[in-house]
Amino acid sequence: MSTSRGRCEPIASNIRAELARRGITQIEVAEALGLTLSAASRRIRGRIPISAVELKQFAELLGVSADSLLTEYEGAA
Repeated sequence: MSTSRGRCEPIASNIRAELARRGITQIEVAEALGLTLSAASRRIRGRIPISAVELKQFAELLGVSADSLLTEYEGAA
């Protein structure tokens, strides 16, 4: 399980950075993706994997490409 979570974290980190940059809340994410708040939060924190469909939905919500969410975010501290 930690292996899967480890692969989720870079994507989740990119999503968190973009959400913060745009001022989008977890509630807005949950509504846009049709998830419960808890399910959205677990994905945003990298606790569970994000499906390809969800990755596309996140990208559309954030106005970025799915590829940009898959690459390491260089602005992260």
